[in-house]
Amino acid sequence: MVTSQRISKKSYFSKKIAVVDDESDIAQMFTEALKSNGYKAKAFTDPIVAFDQICSDHSSYGLVLSDVRMPTLSGIELATKLREKYKEIKIILMSAYETEYIRISNMKNIDYFVSKPAHIEKVLGIIENVILPQNLKIEEIRTTNYSHRRL
Repeated sequence: MVTSQRISKKSYFSKKIAVVDDESDIAQMFTEALKSNGYKAKAFTDPIVAFDQICSDHSSYGLVLSDVRMPTLSGIELATKLREKYKEIKIILMSAYETEYIRISNMKNIDYFVSKPAHIEKVLGIIENVILPQNLKIEEIRTTNYSHRRL
């Protein structure tokens, strides 16, 4: 009997994802999609609250998915502040307006930029690529019942 099973990429990422967007429906939509795909995620509609929460519990957070245009603190400013304190945190920014600015600005504070509108499946694929260790290759594993054969 031959069966196949897929190793989940998410099993290599046990940290929380902070979803930061000043539009609560967008923050909730991405948070629910992440949770339904096996991730731990928390929505924030205030980037300052998100920054404070991430800083107070930084070992629990591994990725920030943030809008760029927000009041009080832009996604770019949030990324810069987080990257100064926590080099290991992954940061993905999303925007419908800032594409050209992101292209010409210093990209060292983010891991990926997504243009809005972005389909949730596309964002999930980007997240998986950002969090998956670069040297890890995931492939299907086939297991066979060899109990009756000699190896």
